[in-house]
Amino acid sequence: MDIEKQKQVMDIVWPWKKAKESTLIAYVRPELKKLLLELLIPVSIGLILWFVFKEKKTLAVVVFAISAYLFLTGLFVPSFHYAFKRFFQKFAAGVGVILTWVLLLPFFYIFFTVGRISQLILRKDPMKRACPTTADTYWIKHSATGDVASYSRQY
Repeated sequence: MDIEKQKQVMDIVWPWKKAKESTLIAYVRPELKKLLLELLIPVSIGLILWFVFKEKKTLAVVVFAISAYLFLTGLFVPSFHYAFKRFFQKFAAGVGVILTWVLLLPFFYIFFTVGRISQLILRKDPMKRACPTTADTYWIKHSATGDVASYSRQY
């Protein structure tokens, strides 16, 4: 059998090149794929709230409503959809800035300042940062490992 006839037979038996193009997902717009993924995540969270945390049914309804709003506006009124998403992106950025400066910054300075002062009072130096003046060298002696395989496992 020559090559041309073999190609014709293969195209009839298993048209794999056409199968990729004929699937349903190939006809779906990329925006719709993204919308479906954006719908899948909050709906699954809403289902978890509804069935696992039974006392949170009101919150589940709110999650369902917001996800339905986002999906429907994404399908029919994209300008509302993108405006809503932009608003919440700016809102989330603002919450991040507030958490950083109002919560994390004071926690950092209070925690580490108190920790350092307590170590100074107790005269603890876990990092061995103090320089002994009578030492000949500042190298820390350690025992040599005889196992060569330990050099390949750094952690």
